[in-house]
Amino acid sequence: MNTHIFNPYSEQFGHFAVAQTTLERQWLNWSVVWRRWFLRWRVRSGAIMKRAFDIVGSMAFLIVFSPLYLVLALLVKLEDRGPVFFSQSRVGRFGEGFQMYKFARCG
Repeated sequence: MNTHIFNPYSEQFGHFAVAQTTLERQWLNWSVVWRRWFLRWRVRSGAIMKRAFDIVGSMAFLIVFSPLYLVLALLVKLEDRGPVFFSQSRVGRFGEGFQMYKFARCG
């Protein structure tokens, strides 16, 4: 009877772990499932962190440059007496359309 505690790292042959009993196979299976889940989480967390950085960075950019945008809007309104923003339909990635907004031209 095998009385030792199963450790998948100590009984490796190459990159395969040896499991001799049902309990050892279950332990090894859960170990593989856990590693796969952890790797997927790490990959996804990188994408989530990038998205969070993009959102926080763009919000900071908008807050810092909002006085400049207000001055530009005031200058456009005083110069043209028309609308401040110009909108146009454009074709984007994968052929999807989107509405683009710009400051209207002065003069």
